[in-house]
Amino acid sequence: MTVVAVLIGGLSLTTAYGQASTNTFLNKFTFSDGRLNPCNGEFVSFDGTLTSVSHFTNTPNGGTMIFFNLQSTGHGQGELGNIYNINDIFHFKFISQPGAAQVQSTLENMRVISQSSADNFLLETISTFTFNANGEPTHVNVDFGPGKCVG
Repeated sequence: MTVVAVLIGGLSLTTAYGQASTNTFLNKFTFSDGRLNPCNGEFVSFDGTLTSVSHFTNTPNGGTMIFFNLQSTGHGQGELGNIYNINDIFHFKFISQPGAAQVQSTLENMRVISQSSADNFLLETISTFTFNANGEPTHVNVDFGPGKCVG
């Protein structure tokens, strides 16, 4: 599953050098996806919500300091009847440099908790953030990779 958010229109974080300004954005994305439980091979169908809160603060040198929080909540049911919950929070901090477009990626593991006798597992989450030369975010992409059994 891939969740893509394109940040366009009305998003301007530019201020004069030396001036501080902060902008906060709240976004919610729903998802439906299926993954294999790496512990038992069970296919699990998930539904849930990704909620992001982003704080952007201009730095005195013309860059942008970004604090990004992503909360994943959801539930799933496996083909063997096992029930799973997702409730995970991811934090990310980045300072963009003025005058150059940048791409920043980060890796996080989303915990999937079994509500039955099946083992818990982790889903790898790869988030990629793209910023234009003004330090403004233009694209966010979240991909879910393979799972890892954690018992």
